[in-house]
Amino acid sequence: MKQLFRYIPEILINYSSFVLLFPLYFVLVDFKRFPLVLESLSYYLITASITELIATGLWFFSINNLPLLHVYTPLELALLTWFYRHLLPPHLNKWAKRVVVGFIALAFINACWFQSIFSFNTYARSLEALIVIGYSLVFFFKEINDPGGEVIFRKPAFWINGGFLLYFSGNLILFLGSNSILSFGPTFNELVWALHAVFYIFLYLFIGTGLWMFHRK
Repeated sequence: MKQLFRYIPEILINYSSFVLLFPLYFVLVDFKRFPLVLESLSYYLITASITELIATGLWFFSINNLPLLHVYTPLELALLTWFYRHLLPPHLNKWAKRVVVGFIALAFINACWFQSIFSFNTYARSLEALIVIGYSLVFFFKEINDPGGEVIFRKPAFWINGGFLLYFSGNLILFLGSNSILSFGPTFNELVWALHAVFYIFLYLFIGTGLWMFHRK
């Protein structure tokens, strides 16, 4: 039993990405009848899957895959902003393009002058996490004040948004200190990234649950 527990962090880190198959199944099955909000989410899931495949391939050939993260981070925020534009109050939508353009500029400046593309982009990832947490909280506040007659737990957007809130809030401290974590040794580093894998799994389980609820309807 102790042997098994010792390998759990490694198993989580190496195999957590397979959970992406759960929401991707519903993208393949239901894409043609998705409303705009779920169509935009589909492009996020496809992009995340392709990035995961490339990152895994680079890791397999012992190539540093962190430059990929510097590209993926602003792309991810742009796709998530597109998704949340369909969920947030209309008067906030006018800020969406400004948020994306500003973030891309800051991410570029960070990669060129502050954090090498061969290191974890802690500043950009942390700022992205704060922005998405903000999106999530605004959505929940909107739903609580204007439920629209439907039980919130039965809405696919509730589960999808909950996944993003859990993932980005749970990993905010990790994003802030990811480069410093390396100095604590490989064992601690593995445990921390195993925790990240747990939040990663919950993210796509929640998204998959939301898409499954749409599929049932």
